[in-house]
Amino acid sequence: MKPVIPAVKAVIIQGNSFLGLKKSGMEQEVYDLPGGKWNTVKRKGSVLYAKCLKKQG
Repeated sequence: MKPVIPAVKAVIIQGNSFLGLKKSGMEQEVYDLPGGKWNTVKRKGSVLYAKCLKKQG
């Protein structure tokens, strides 16, 4: 069995649209939600906020 990796993800909605991140280098179109691995030492909310800011540029 594969190990479980804690992660945080965000669903960001504006009007009738939501934010999806297109993954590059894939054979088919693959999308993901902003977020990432969660180091259990940090608070979930602060990790998610930082990950979203990083993706926003």
